[in-house]
Amino acid sequence: MQRQWSSATDIPWEKIEPLPDAMARAMCELCTFLSEVEFIAGDAPGQWIPQINSEHHEVKLFLLSQIMDEARHLDVFRKRAFANGGGLLSATPESGLLIQAQDFTEMSAILHILGEGFVQTLFRMGEAIAQNEAEKTNFRLAFRTSRATSASGSCT
Repeated sequence: MQRQWSSATDIPWEKIEPLPDAMARAMCELCTFLSEVEFIAGDAPGQWIPQINSEHHEVKLFLLSQIMDEARHLDVFRKRAFANGGGLLSATPESGLLIQAQDFTEMSAILHILGEGFVQTLFRMGEAIAQNEAEKTNFRLAFRTSRATSASGSCT
């Protein structure tokens, strides 16, 4: 609960100022990519929920909390992409690694070990290149909740 935050109330959106066109486009491209990554990171564990026996409701609840964290990240990066009228830019080719995993263990290993490590690096980079307090807060909060999920996320 201590790590929960809201993109509507915890990000100082009013501190975003116009950027030069190239920098604005680069930030929109990064946020578009991160929106896609976070969508996959929420969708991948979600496909396993119906296969878990209802007697293991704690596992289902944990996966749902993880999906909510990924949805929060998706929300904040979409909002940043649309700030100042930029919008979502080019989509990346879909990688079926997570969606097509043969079992939960394979999906969890790809998501929590390979994927989250890479994304955490992008969050730190985003914070370093951020041009205002709203962007810095976006990346900082996403890193903080991503780190908490990946630290406890692999339940296999």
